[in-house]
Amino acid sequence: MLPAEKKKSERITEYIIHLYQTELLIRNFEFDLEKIKVHVIDNIPDGKTNKTELVGWYQKVIADMVSELITASEGLVTDPVQACLNGIFGLLPARINGKTISDEQQNRTNHFGNVLSYLGYAYHQPSC
Repeated sequence: MLPAEKKKSERITEYIIHLYQTELLIRNFEFDLEKIKVHVIDNIPDGKTNKTELVGWYQKVIADMVSELITASEGLVTDPVQACLNGIFGLLPARINGKTISDEQQNRTNHFGNVLSYLGYAYHQPSC
């Protein structure tokens, strides 16, 4: 089972954040699957995951992104859940780039995380 599939079945919010990270990685490698193979997949230790299956997964995500399924929003945030996801995900690149996160920003991010945790919990509850 691919790590993304495991996250999807066990922790849906982590899966969604994983998709955001995957999109960023794909954009950074300019939608070039060969670059992703060389710089990402080939560096995964043997036996950790099925690399052929992982290449297929990246190929599908790239195809979905190129077909406007994901990029159609043109960067507009129109959904509160999307705003929470963007807030949580935006923290990673900010930290990587050495930006200071204010206490207020951290508090907002914590609230976003609480909302997403609740949604993940509710997602796994049986329907009434």
